[in-house]
Parts: sequence; structure tokens; C-alpha cells
Amino acid sequence: MPKNISFILIFTFIITISSFKESECASELSVNPAEEAFYSKPDQIIKKFRKESFNCQKNIILARAYRDKKKLKTAILYYANSCFDKHYNFQIRLFAQPVYSFVQSENVKSIFYNESVYQIASLFFDYAEYEYVIKFTRLIENDKSALYRDSVLLRSRSLQKLNLFNEAIDDLKKISSVYKDHESLSLIYLRLGSVYESSGNFYNASDSYINVIKTESGIWQNSIASKRLIYLTTEKKVILDSSEKFKCFASALYDAGQFNKALIIIETILQKEQSTDMEILKLNILTLKNYPKAILFLKSKEGSTGYEKLLLAHANILWEHGRRKESVKIYNRLTSTSDNQLLEGVLTRLSFYYEERNKPEFISYMELYMKKFPEEVQSGRFLWLIGRYFVKINNREKASEYFKTGIMKYPDNFYTSYCRFWLYKNSSTEKKTRPPENLEFLEELAVNNPDTYHALTLLKDEADKSETSILTKQYKEALKNKNKNRALLFHTLLFIKNGYNNSHSERLKQLDNSITTKYTETAGLFKKTFSSEKYNSFLKNIETYFYAGDIYGVNREVKLIPENDESQKFLASALTVYSDKFRYYNYSTFYGFKLLKHLKLKENLSLLPQEFAEALYPYAFSECVNDESKKFKVKPELLLSMMKAESNFNHAAKSPAGAIGIMQLMHPTAKGISKDLRIKVYDLTNPCTSIKFGANYITWLNRYYNGQIEYMVAGYNAGAGNVNKWKSYTINKDIDYFSEFNPFDETRDYIFKTKKYIIQYESIYKNQEKQLK
Repeated sequence: MPKNISFILIFTFIITISSFKESECASELSVNPAEEAFYSKPDQIIKKFRKESFNCQKNIILARAYRDKKKLKTAILYYANSCFDKHYNFQIRLFAQPVYSFVQSENVKSIFYNESVYQIASLFFDYAEYEYVIKFTRLIENDKSALYRDSVLLRSRSLQKLNLFNEAIDDLKKISSVYKDHESLSLIYLRLGSVYESSGNFYNASDSYINVIKTESGIWQNSIASKRLIYLTTEKKVILDSSEKFKCFASALYDAGQFNKALIIIETILQKEQSTDMEILKLNILTLKNYPKAILFLKSKEGSTGYEKLLLAHANILWEHGRRKESVKIYNRLTSTSDNQLLEGVLTRLSFYYEERNKPEFISYMELYMKKFPEEVQSGRFLWLIGRYFVKINNREKASEYFKTGIMKYPDNFYTSYCRFWLYKNSSTEKKTRPPENLEFLEELAVNNPDTYHALTLLKDEADKSETSILTKQYKEALKNKNKNRALLFHTLLFIKNGYNNSHSERLKQLDNSITTKYTETAGLFKKTFSSEKYNSFLKNIETYFYAGDIYGVNREVKLIPENDESQKFLASALTVYSDKFRYYNYSTFYGFKLLKHLKLKENLSLLPQEFAEALYPYAFSECVNDESKKFKVKPELLLSMMKAESNFNHAAKSPAGAIGIMQLMHPTAKGISKDLRIKVYDLTNPCTSIKFGANYITWLNRYYNGQIEYMVAGYNAGAGNVNKWKSYTINKDIDYFSEFNPFDETRDYIFKTKKYIIQYESIYKNQEKQLK
């Protein structure tokens, strides 16, 4: 029995495909069709699978492809033939009755049965077959899934169309007592409101729309609810009979951009009672629509309770709408407040405002923040930023003072690694010799900051210049002297140098348990299988959607998981396992890091099991990466690192600027590359196409910048023109200075992330079958 029982319990939720053994079709289930579905367009799926339809998994993937192509009858055919394990009929007459007779027959259901029947029902709804929609949805298992919720919502729409209002209301009320998450409740109450309206019960309809607003689910729900309330209160003369309902209505109108209507209601409320929330809402509207009146309203409230909150709200609205100078004046007025919660936000905003503009005033705000809130993580960051400023103006002595203070007060703060890195640079001679306290310095990095670029860069430098035999000897001496932190340092250096090998496994057994236990137990996530009565149904549904290559279905179910910490740990565990198994790389790394955060573990790859490290840093699209890296002579670790930094392996990613795909290429850049490659038709959301185009561009940049990776990576992110301009500003500075004082925050972070990922990829895959070549 592991020592850390609470940690292991997280993983007892995980179930495996063994839960599907009663299904014959389960023996034919494979990760490969799912992977194709995740990353392929409908035409590609249809072309690949259409002749292999006697398989429930491929049938549901085909069905969704045909639905996306708007070939709805064909979609119904394939959904019907994904309902059963070994029972197919491609001669079904595609009308409601024959399809219903087929899917309700006594055959062994496939794992896709519920989803397929729901999709069939929704398609027949579009054909106005409401009576059959009701029949189809009653075939779906009530397993408390999001799918079952949606089937009831769909059935209520059909019942409403048939004027069976009471039956629809009963169905909706039943599920409102089961589904307690905000999104579910907002959807249920919206449906209830609509049914009540159709039945002529306008009072209950208005209450339902008020309940939508109370769920605080989102702007689009509020927008619909507020529009219906406007109609009911104006056209149907419904009276909102409580102050709470009026406040909800006013907030929803504000969120929906209905400012004039919101203001009328707010004024009505304020005539009857004092409400700071409503005053803030009023001030926000006036600030946007009638600024002179906003100023007069503020003056009228000066000295009253809640005045500072009004002032802050006013400043925030100005800030959000680009009127920064005006808002900064107000924030400055608020620095004398005795409200610490308010003060913390104000000082943070002022600090970053002036720091981003390179104005030394930021120092006084940051120092006041550190004085008032010394225990906050932000204080450690501020010490780094002040020291950074003095590096920039070439005052090394002053910079070192702040760096040393940061290290002393916040030894394991993320930004302390920045302090240590630049303190080292300040302390080094022109020959870059190490400071005398070198081992202590490196030990602090390995123990406190194993997850940052700056720490890994210095640790890799040390590993590269040291022989394995010497590091091993130093590691054994540290063990003998029971110096656990020193032993961890040499273990980390050996890992960076040699990766996962037999020696690594042996060292993990020898290191102090207080360091390794929580890390090594994560191996249970990938090597052990457990079951949980509470979550079995949920996990079965999640895995079903992964087999169907349906990330929408996965996301729909995931939203039902409660927001409490223990449930979120479970969710991160399950999604890491499934997305790693099904090679949905964007989620394996996203949820893997989320799990580390929930477990309060630093990202120390040298302590993590290999399987978990590979989930965090997957060798994504390995065949394409290997092919293109050889063709364009780009190192695979560089391609993988840039994919992770650019999009976190999200093939459908699209940036606000219009960059597309896993390599985030802009259309003009891609067009130029396509001419170079003589490719006329291409799809940037296709992972292999994106990798090919990205590798081509990287090769050009690499030649242009003579292999200087920082310039090349910056050029990929911000364009060669910007890099050339920035180089001219830093002619007499080293490459670390260029990277750190890059004027684009995004590019600076991108350089650091990419170089960090390269080090990690090199270590993880040094001794694996998929070795980086």
C-alpha cells in the first residue's frame, strides 16, 4: 500500500477498456480510427472509411463526417449502423419508422448506442418527425450524462411542438434536480421558459428566465433571457415582483449591451433602495454612454459608503476601453485606500502600467506592494522586475541587490530563477567562469526552479561540460553524506545528459523518499487500472467519445464535473490518461500540467515517470516530424518544441491575428511557402501540412540567421523585419540580453519556452525507440 493514500485515491477513479469486454465490437475498437477522426476533414474520413463500414467505430466516425457535409440521410444510415456490435443493415429505408424499428431491436448494443440514437433523433427533429424524436430519445439510457440531459432538452422541444406542454415541463423539472452545474441549469431554464411561454404561462416563463441569469453561465444565455424578459414585461405586461428579480434583469440587460433599458430598471431600483452593485452598474453605463453624467454621479457619491468601489469601477471601465491615462489618475487616487483588497489590485495595475512603459515610477508602486503584501507570490515577481530594470540601465550593483533579496525572501518563486540567472551573469567575469559557490547555486536551481528556462539552461550548461562518470561519482558522494538536495542536483544533471535509462531508474530508488514519493507514484496513472462506482459511468462515456474521435462529446461531458478540487484532480487524471492513449496531444499535455498543478508538484522531469513525461511532452505526429526533419534538416526537438510553444499541438488553433494550425502560420507566409514547395492546394489545419510548411520556414530562417536559434525563433514568431530592428538596438549586448529585453512580451516568452522545451525533449527521448534523430 503506497504511503500517500490520498494521492493514490485520485487514480482509483481510472477505468480501462475492460469495462467494454461484454461488447463484441469492443474487440475491434482501435486508437487509429479515432486519431484519424481527430485530425482529418470530413472528405478525408469518407474517402478512407467508406468501404469499411462493417465496424461500429468507423460507422459513427463516418456518420459525423456525413453530417458535417450536410448529407443528413447518409448520416442517419451510418448512425443507425453504429448502434450495434455485429448487426448491420445498409438497406434501411431512411424514414423515421424503419430506422426506429431497427435501432430499438433486441441486438447487442455497441458502446456508441446512446450517442448514435441521440444524433438520429436530432436529425429527424430537423425533418419535423417530432413524435419519433420522442420515441428515439426514450431509448437513451438515463446515466446522468450530458448526453442524456441534451436528449431530454431535445425531447422537450418536440413535446412543445406537439403542444404537450405539461409533459415537457415535467421532464425538464426532473432533470433540473439532477444537473446542478451552471451550464446545465441555464440550458434547462431556457427551455422551461420557452415551454412556459408557448403554454401561455408568462409569469412562470419570466421566473425561468430570471433563473437563467442567476446561474451566471455566460453572456449569450443572459442575452437570450433578457430579450425574452423585455418581451414579457412590455408585451405581456408581466410584473417582476421582487427587487432581486429586477437586479438580475438589469445585470442581464447590461451584459447584453441593452444599456438604455438597463438604466431605466436600475433607476427604478435605486429610487426604492440603496444598492452598491446597482450604482456600479449605473456608473459603468454612464461612463460608456454619457461621460459628463458619470462624473456628476461620482461627485454626488463622494464621501458615501462604497465610494471607493465606485471609483475603482469607473477606472476599470476606462481602462478596458483604452482610456489608460485617465484610469491611471484614478488608480493613483486610490493608493491611499485602507481597503487592502482594493489596494492590491490598484498597485498591481499601476506597477505593470509603468513597468511596461519603462518608467522608473513603477519601482515605488512595486515596493509599496511588497511592503503591504510581503507574503504574496507577486512580491517575488516584483523584486525580479525591479532588478531587471537595473540590468537594462546597466546598474549591475543595484540589480544584484534586488536579485539577492528575491532569492533570500522567495527561494522557490518562479521568477527567482530569473534572479539567479542574472545574478550569475552579473557575477561572472569576461571569461564566464563560475562563481565560487557554484554547486550551492546550481543546487538551489535544481531544488527550487526545475521547471524554468533559466534554471534548465544553466543546468544543461553544467551537464554538457561534465563527464557522466564524474557526475555519477559526485552523486554517490552526496548520497553517502546524506545530502539529499545535492544528490538531487547530480541526479538532475545526469538526467539532462543521459535521459531515461537504467541508471535513472536506480537513482530514483536511492533518492530521499521525501523528494521522490509523490513523483514516482504518478506511475500508477499509466500502469495500474482501478474502478470507481461513483465515476464509472462518466469515464465510460468519456472513453466512448475518444473512440469516436469526438472531442465535442468529450468536452460536453467534462463540463459536468464539479469545480471542487478533488473532482478536478480526478478529471485531470482521467483526461491525461485518455488523451495520451488516443494521441490527442493538445489535451494530454494540457491536462497533464493541470494535474501537476492540482498535486502541487513542480515540473521536474527527472523525477517523473517516463510515461508521464511523454504525455507532457509528446512526440506528436512522429511520422510527419521525422520525415520533414530529415527532408529540411531541422532537428525534431526543434520542430516539436515550436509546435508546443505555438499551439500546444492544437491543429485547429487560430490566433487573433489569423495564424492557423499547429505551427501557427499566417496566410501570406504559407502562400509563399506553397510556391516554394510547388503545392497548389493545402490545408493548414492538417498537422502534416503544417509541419511541412513550418519546417520549410524554419530552414530559411536558420540559414538567414546563421544558426542563431534565438534570432530564428524570434523571427518565426514576430517576423524577420522586427528581429533585424531589435538586433540593431542590442549590437553590443549578448544574446541573453536580446532575448530578455525583446520589446514584444509574446516573443520574449516564446524564445524562452522554445529553448526550455528543446532541453526537455532532448532528455526525454534520448534512449527511446522514437529517439530524436
